[in-house]
Amino acid sequence: MNKLFKMFSVSVLSVLMLLVMVVPASAEEDVVSTWYDVDIIGVKRDSILEETPNLSEEDINSILIDYIFSDEFKHDKENRVQARNLYDQYSSLTSAEKDLVKRYPFQAVTVRKIAQDADRATVEYYANAPSHEFHNGNADAYRHCVWNMFMTIHLSRSEAEMWATAHEQNPNQPQIEKEMDLMNNSVGRSQAPSGGSDVFYRAKERSKELARNGSLTRISNGVLVRTNS
Repeated sequence: MNKLFKMFSVSVLSVLMLLVMVVPASAEEDVVSTWYDVDIIGVKRDSILEETPNLSEEDINSILIDYIFSDEFKHDKENRVQARNLYDQYSSLTSAEKDLVKRYPFQAVTVRKIAQDADRATVEYYANAPSHEFHNGNADAYRHCVWNMFMTIHLSRSEAEMWATAHEQNPNQPQIEKEMDLMNNSVGRSQAPSGGSDVFYRAKERSKELARNGSLTRISNGVLVRTNS
């Protein structure tokens, strides 16, 4: 009887240990799940920069990593006010992006702001374009291109590639759309201007030129074709 009881106790203990191992991993994976979570991290980053402007990016990154796994962050997420925009459908993070945000939260905030700048530039340039242009059309191609240009200017070409490639690791995205996005991302990085106070203006103008002359890629009738506006 004692032997049976010991065997039962060991089995229960093993199950409990497995649960302890599994639950935190799941919780950790979901601690950041959308770009709206990155917006909250951005508020915290701005607060740290304002209070302690002399801290290095590495130091602030460490503070932000602790913040992401804190009750404070959980509370801030529960009480956030969420703005809506045209690109809400892309708000969810891929698994690769989640990993990057947890490792580089400081940079994630910058990437988020750059993406919003690219969104605004796209809406501004294609203000009169039909809505279908914003998904797999000329506007979509332009947005990916200018986004990667902005990241290359702000960060570096390798870091831009890291974030852009992570963004395309969506298992639900059709392969042809992934190919289109990766191609336009690559062109944006390779064509990014450098230097000068007007560098971001030149990036937008360069992206417009690339979209007009067919250097970017869109999807028409189920196949990849050159952009034309």
